[in-house]
Amino acid sequence: MYFTYSIIMSFKEDLLTLGHREVVTMSDQEIRTKVDSAISKTFGRMAGMLLIAFGMARGISTGVLPIPFSGPLYLGSAIGGLAVIMIMSRRRQKMTYETLVALLLLFALLEGYGLTGVFLMYDLGSIYQAFLTTAIMFA
Repeated sequence: MYFTYSIIMSFKEDLLTLGHREVVTMSDQEIRTKVDSAISKTFGRMAGMLLIAFGMARGISTGVLPIPFSGPLYLGSAIGGLAVIMIMSRRRQKMTYETLVALLLLFALLEGYGLTGVFLMYDLGSIYQAFLTTAIMFA
């Protein structure tokens, strides 16, 4: 209960800092509804990006996507993924929503490339179970 209350108070403070004065008149229940909605959308996007990464890795490992899997490209995808996250975290307040979505999609594709090695080494049934469990937890 205290944790939920601290999230609501933190959310109120963040909105006030950003200049949203209407938050002063909002009840805790209204704020809780907004926070719950934002969390649900975030987890939905995460589940979608996980499915994109899964599709990319599966496509490369089966040869459906004709992209070679090699050491230099693997290292490049890891560095590229870190670069995308750093750009998103530093510039998120100045980027448009569309740019952030595009960067998130790029990140999912890079992570999918990185996961190709897992698809080449492990049984497909275990991978499906792990991805499905993770996707359900985020959805």
